[in-house]
Order: sequence, then C-alpha cells, then structure tokens
Amino acid sequence: RKYAHLAPIPKKERILASFSGPLGTLLGDNTSPMRPNIRSRSFTSSTIPENETIEGVWAFHRHGDRAPSRPLIATHMIEREEEYWKTKIPPLDRSYYHALSDIYHTSIHKSNNNGKFLDADGGREPYGFLTWKGMDQMYHTGKRIAQRYNCNGNDFLNEWDLSGYSTNYLRTVMSVQCFMDGLLTPTSSSTTTSEGEDRHSYEHLSIEEFKSLRAPLLNNNRTKIQVRDRKEDTLNAFDKKPEYMKKLVGEVVTKKHFIEKDAKAGCLAARLANYLPGLAKASNYGGPSGINWIHAADHFVCRKSHDIPFSKFSHCEHDEEAEEILAAMSYGVVSHLSWRFRTWYQSPPLLAAISGPPLSEVEKQIRDRAETSSVNGDESHEEKKRKPFVIYSCHDVTILSLLYGVGADFLSSKEDLIKVGLNPGNDERWRFWPRYASTLVFELVRKDDPSSDSSASTSQFVRILLNGKEIRPLSMLQNKKSVLSVSDFKALVAELNSKNGDENGVEMDDNERDMSNWTG
Repeated sequence: RKYAHLAPIPKKERILASFSGPLGTLLGDNTSPMRPNIRSRSFTSSTIPENETIEGVWAFHRHGDRAPSRPLIATHMIEREEEYWKTKIPPLDRSYYHALSDIYHTSIHKSNNNGKFLDADGGREPYGFLTWKGMDQMYHTGKRIAQRYNCNGNDFLNEWDLSGYSTNYLRTVMSVQCFMDGLLTPTSSSTTTSEGEDRHSYEHLSIEEFKSLRAPLLNNNRTKIQVRDRKEDTLNAFDKKPEYMKKLVGEVVTKKHFIEKDAKAGCLAARLANYLPGLAKASNYGGPSGINWIHAADHFVCRKSHDIPFSKFSHCEHDEEAEEILAAMSYGVVSHLSWRFRTWYQSPPLLAAISGPPLSEVEKQIRDRAETSSVNGDESHEEKKRKPFVIYSCHDVTILSLLYGVGADFLSSKEDLIKVGLNPGNDERWRFWPRYASTLVFELVRKDDPSSDSSASTSQFVRILLNGKEIRPLSMLQNKKSVLSVSDFKALVAELNSKNGDENGVEMDDNERDMSNWTG
C-alpha cells in the first residue's frame, strides 16, 4: 500500500482519540452551529403573509442521494460492491429516465460532451448514479415546494412559467425531473397514509403505473429541462473553464497557511488509504495531504445514507475494530473537506468565478420581473400572466458557493459577526456542508401596506431561503436592514463580480472536466 510505510495504523484507542467527533453534525442531521434550525434534509413550507405576493422563484437544488462516484476498495472487491449499488439504482437501461423524459422533456446541447452525460455515458455504472432513495428525496422536495407556492389550489402551470436547467450529469437531470414530478403530480390516495403523509416510492412504482398516473401531464409543453450550451451555462464553472478554475484553485492551495494546515491532515490521509487503497490512485493535486478528499468523504456519506458499514466490501469488513476506526476517521475527513472549500471560497476571485455567473443570471431576471410586476403595470399583459419559476439542478459545491457568494450570515467569519453585533457562538461554521436535495431559493416578494391606498406603500424585496428557512446576507446586517431590496441585491452581486479576474483560460479536454478529479 502506498502509504503503509509512512503511517502504520496505530492502536484503536489512539486513533479514536485523534479523529473522533460529533459525526451526526456532518453525516447525519447536518445543522449550522450558528443557526440550528437550518437543516439540509428537506424544504419546509411556511405561511406567506397575506400582504405579500411571490412574484418569482429561482430555486437551486443539490441532486438527490447517489451511489459513490468511484470505487476506493481493493480491486478484487469491486465486483461485489458494484452488484450492491446496482440494487439501489434504477435500471441501467435508463427506462425510468426515458419515462420521466416523456413528461419532463430534456435536451443536452451538443457542446456538452457531444450531447452525452459526463457521468453515465462514461462506462462507470453504477458509480455516481442517482439512487431510488435520491429520486424519492427529490420528489418529496418538490412536493414541499408545491405546498408553499401552489396558492389557492390553482393549476401550478397556469400560475407559474416553469423552466429547468441542469449540469450535464444523469443524476442532476433525473433529480430535477423528480423534483418537477413532485411539484406537479397530485398526491395519490393510494400512497397517502391515514396521517396524510405521502409514501410515494419510485422503486415500487412500475413504469406502466408511472405512465398511467402521469397521463394528464404527457401532452404538456411547459416542463422542459435544458443542459445548455457550455459557453452559456452558469452552473458549473469547473466544467465551463476548467483551466482557469484550476489556476484559481492553485493560487489558494499554494499559500503558506493552506499548505501548513493541509499537511497536518496527511496523517489522517495516510491511515485512511490503508483501508481504502483506491485513494492512493488519486492525483495529489490540491495540497500536501496527498489524497482526493471529495472521494474520501464520498465513501462515508454514501454508506451512512444507506446504513451499511464503512468497512463493507473492504479487506476488513468483518473487523469490528476497523469499523470503529473508520467511523472515527469519517468525521475528520468530512471536516477537512469542508475546511478546504471554505478556504477556497474565501478567495474573492475564485468565489466570484464560481458563484458570480449563476447569481448574475438570477439577479437580472429578478430585476426584469420586478419591473414588469410593478403596481402601475398592466395586469392584463400576457407576460405577466404566469410568473417565473426557475429550477437549477446542481451540486453541493454549487450550493455552498452561492451561500458564500451572498454572504450568508451563518457562514460568516467570527470577526464579521462581531462587527455587526452578533454573538458568533462557537467558531465551527466552516463545518457546514449541503446534504442531498438541499434547496436554496431566491424569492421576489411584493409587499403591500393594507392600511394605505397609495402605490408608494408597495415595496419589492428578495428573500433567500435554505431548505425553507430564511437566511440573511451579512451586507443586510451591516446596513441594519430588515429586508434585502432588489437594488441591494443588485449591489451585492456587483460587488461579488468586481473581484473576478481575467477569465481568458484555455479549456481542457472533455475527460478532464470533472472537477472532483483535481479539486478534491
């Protein structure tokens, strides 16, 4: 083994003491130390005040639960692991994807890998595929979103102008398809419990049953999903300009403070590679610790999600002591991954390059909608009949970058929080990581003063919700404002983009565009 001579596995007691921590914080019920009510498991609906009208919705969601992105176990154990994960995903013939696509029509621009998925068309099945569990997560997230925005029982598509965009991965496309399915499909009495809970499950719903239940949606043309032209896409900067992004990441990982802290994780990396030899095959780009931390964290997150031992399919899968050691190390792995991305997103040029494009797109659409929905406008105008409802299907690192991009209060530094008069509590905000199906929503809200007949009593502002809970940008707190006005949101995005540098990078080959290969 590559690292065996560097760091022999120590006694159980010593390694448990070194790496153990509150595992549930990162792999279980992930909550923010600053805002304990922010959970990344589900979107919760809440009552919209009577004097508020939602004029537009822009929702970014992480894909649902998936199989690990690649095998890290010994080569002779991979076949067993593959067979296990094949039982957790839809049929590899993509029959369920095609059934979903009959309703939620999907197009992939030819500039994106010649119209083929980056993950599923690369011969890596079942690795990286959306699971049955992930499909259900997205369906139920869509259901909860519908509860908030499908007002007065009206047909959703009559009230909202629905559109969807996705990165070029089968798991993200199927995630937004299932999201839309939950958003638009009436709850079936056959899947509803006596307590009113929807027990919908794709795994137990045959394709024939699925098509029968969705028959009313088959002939609509308002449920389109696009994987856009690579040059125009805003969701994956790593894919769009990988050489430029690699340069920006390189500027961070070569700094002294990054090298010093990442080097301290080398011991953990070496010990972990003894159990997961596939880590030794990863590129050591990204710091002296020498492993891909995205891949390492992936091992623990996927197994935790499916309640299987961390040592399953490894050479020590029946060793209880090894299982305890891996469980202890899992906290350190995900913590170090969180720290790495927090450090990257504290680099203004890197953060601007990642979160600037999607935030700029949303900001412009919000301004356009705010102008057309002004109280003095013509209510009968055709473009105002249906309000924009835009869904973006992306990844954990995208959601995280957007939160840092808007300056979410619960991710702000201790020093910045003290400056605005907030008690920062403990200093572990950097441990936050978006879980599967996490949803970040931007709402354009029109608020009317019911006590006044004057048009001046109407205001518009932007509300940001993470899994149904409102978050506050630090700039809003600094300016001592209770809401984020449309003009303030514009200024926030402009300030972010002002930090962007020269983007005249040269694109790399298609097989080098998976950011997890070199940013982990």
